[in-house]
Amino acid sequence: MQKRSGINRQLAEVCAQKNIALGVGSQRQASENDRYHRSFSIVRETALDIPIFGNIGAAEVARLRDASPIMKLIDLISSGWVCSPSQPTAGTASAGR
Repeated sequence: MQKRSGINRQLAEVCAQKNIALGVGSQRQASENDRYHRSFSIVRETALDIPIFGNIGAAEVARLRDASPIMKLIDLISSGWVCSPSQPTAGTASAGR
């Protein structure tokens, strides 16, 4: 997990330096387990002024009863946006990790 936090921090640093938006990788793990929260919250701490997009797969969204888990993921990265990939292969590829 520390490795993931480091990669996300480095990506945030580069995006902030270049003044470009950043889309985080799948937040599925963070939605299922609090121990993954730091690997995402570090992104906003590092890049204060760029747009950051959350990412949760359509399959995960379809299983939700309300929007509160998505709002929690958005809060992790202090973002106003979330992307929800709907390609069947996107969910399959991330499920093996």
